[in-house]
Amino acid sequence: PDDTKPPTEPLNFRDFVVQMPEGTPPDVALEAFQKYLREASQKDLEKVKDTGFFFDRYDPVARLRAYDLRLHEARLNASVFVTDLCEGRFDGLNLSTTERPNMEGRCSVSGHLQAPEFAFDPDMGALLIEDLPKHLSAWEVYESLQDCGGFCTASWSSTLAPRSFHARFRSSREARQAMEALGKLQLLREDGSCAVAQLCGLTPLSAFVLPPEMSLPERLQRDLELSAEVLRRLDALLEVCHEATEYILQYPGSTELKLDLQVLYLRRVHHFCFYAASWCQDEWALRDRCGAVALRGKRPSILERSDWTTEHEKRIEKFLASGISLPRPVLCFDDPQFQQQLQEAAKLHTNQVVEGKLQCKLCGKYFKDLDYVRKHLSRQHLAWVEALRAEQHFSMATEAFWADAERPRLA
Repeated sequence: PDDTKPPTEPLNFRDFVVQMPEGTPPDVALEAFQKYLREASQKDLEKVKDTGFFFDRYDPVARLRAYDLRLHEARLNASVFVTDLCEGRFDGLNLSTTERPNMEGRCSVSGHLQAPEFAFDPDMGALLIEDLPKHLSAWEVYESLQDCGGFCTASWSSTLAPRSFHARFRSSREARQAMEALGKLQLLREDGSCAVAQLCGLTPLSAFVLPPEMSLPERLQRDLELSAEVLRRLDALLEVCHEATEYILQYPGSTELKLDLQVLYLRRVHHFCFYAASWCQDEWALRDRCGAVALRGKRPSILERSDWTTEHEKRIEKFLASGISLPRPVLCFDDPQFQQQLQEAAKLHTNQVVEGKLQCKLCGKYFKDLDYVRKHLSRQHLAWVEALRAEQHFSMATEAFWADAERPRLA
């Protein structure tokens, strides 16, 4: 049976209160409701707490590592983009088309990284694990691949089932070689077949065709200003080198060329589709949600306007006004409350010999105050600190699980 199907949803607050005795004080009702929700989700927690999914999505160590990786890759992507631009690899860039779109509003493009669109296909030289085993953390797979020749990037879904994993390499040959590194992880489907597949990028790329009025001079100028503001915000948020930001924004050329560069930069560096105002987790999510590229239609000979341009500008302004953030996850060692817990726990491992002389129960060394004992325990008795840290991190992960509106609801 599929244990990921959602069961009957828990009662909402109103329906829960109706069942309580008449005259129950509001604060009592709220406390009882919160307890009810915790108990309702406890069974879900028990089923997932020992899985790789739970660690990857909720453990503060994994979340901080994912945060650091996202910053690192944005900086690297920006550096590579600027280098490619300096070396003329985007010569001929033009994100417009004279081709008539098909019934789905799409048109063909030249191909992967080919002028003039420079559309990007993340499946080129990529591996796909369709569904990671439940016990396995995605970080174990990442660690097996990151030292392989030609490794570029990896990403994985945050859902319980299926939990897919993508990894991209410089070439298909290097991707094939990397498959050998995954052998020790025994990535098998339920029928015993290998769950790792090599993607070849054989599906033809296509572009979304935007309305012709997106090519009008005043629209190009306004989009240049809006895309520059998005670029500044995201570069600052992900701590991209200021020089790289300014190099893109100050690049010489026509309004159309500068806009195209900024739009392409947002896609390649931040996985952000300017015309959909959609900020995606990775390059596969961007491709699946927004296509390989968006092209402006042929400039109209007769001025025609549609609601699309108005809605486009509203989407971007809403994104900019949304308080774009990427908060850094906190570990227990950064929490003053945890430091206080360490201090209290240190007392349990300390004997006071005389006033101003304390003894560590674990090794017998002497110290003049409790703070020195705590530092000693943290440095010399790591198993004790590690146990306390693991307990606190699991508590933080549990709180994150309960606070997650999209957590899995298991039958």
